[in-house]
Amino acid sequence: MLQPFGPVLGPGIFLTIWWISLFIVLPLGIRSQEESGEVAKGTDPGAPVVTGMLKKLGLNTILALVIFTCVLLAARRWG
Repeated sequence: MLQPFGPVLGPGIFLTIWWISLFIVLPLGIRSQEESGEVAKGTDPGAPVVTGMLKKLGLNTILALVIFTCVLLAARRWG
């Protein structure tokens, strides 16, 4: 089977896709302290109440795998 990426380039491309897609996933589901009405004294009202970071990292990894698979399939087809 054709391997379009080497042992360094493949993980490098995946990590690049992962970091870029993280910026898509990070703002999902964020509620600020001001929106929830629970502004803690001495903090910014725009600070998030709950980030749900573990869920976001998992969702981001799945999204990055889907995008990477599409890139891999495209590289195999046209490479």
